[in-house]
Amino acid sequence: LQRFVPFIYGACVLALVAVLVMGKEINGSRRWLNFGVAAFQPSEFAKLAIIVALADWLRRMPRPSGYTLRDLGPVALLMGVPMFLVLQEPDLGQTLMMGFIGGTMMLYERFERRTLVMLLLVGLVAVPVAWSFVLRDYQKDRILTLLDGQSDIHGAGWHARQARVAVGSGGLTGKGHHGGTQVAGGFLPETHTDFVFAHWSEEHGFAGAALVLILFLALILIALSIADTARDRFGRFAAVGVAAVGRVALQGLR
Repeated sequence: LQRFVPFIYGACVLALVAVLVMGKEINGSRRWLNFGVAAFQPSEFAKLAIIVALADWLRRMPRPSGYTLRDLGPVALLMGVPMFLVLQEPDLGQTLMMGFIGGTMMLYERFERRTLVMLLLVGLVAVPVAWSFVLRDYQKDRILTLLDGQSDIHGAGWHARQARVAVGSGGLTGKGHHGGTQVAGGFLPETHTDFVFAHWSEEHGFAGAALVLILFLALILIALSIADTARDRFGRFAAVGVAAVGRVALQGLR
């Protein structure tokens, strides 16, 4: 992986550009590249590209005394290019995931105190600016729904509420394969992607849902164990990035 980092990163950036030009439009967004026999979302591979690219940069640029603000310029560029392209699709969720993954990897390094203060101030300024001038109205609605699941339950919060109903109606062992009434009744859209966990939980109940959560927890713990015993910095940070992906997945299931 380390040897092919430039190719992996470059190919993902080109794929993200291609999806904006020729991607298949679904529900107002261009996120898929369709090749007839198969289709894929470049943003999923972009998360892996950020992991290996950032791990390689951290391997080559160790700063035992702590990173300065100037040191973080290349990091901002490595993460910013794919994040900007994904945001144009638009896909706010994937953009935030990529930022979380990169941020988690950086937290395993030291920073100068002045750098931390500056990053905090930039974050405090960036949040209201992004809210006012970057985010679209439906993206704001999704964030508000995430913070308060009971807000606008007949509008922006409708699908999230129906997902909770599906999870709860599964009981202990579920309703069986193809037995979910929320799915069959059409209350949950995109049950093979956005609401796949709610779909699974309704059919397989608490037992099936717990199994999925345990598997993700195992992935995170194993990745962190590998990071702790890795023989080189690239392996360490790549493992941390994988653990962050698992953490993001758990948050999405929640």
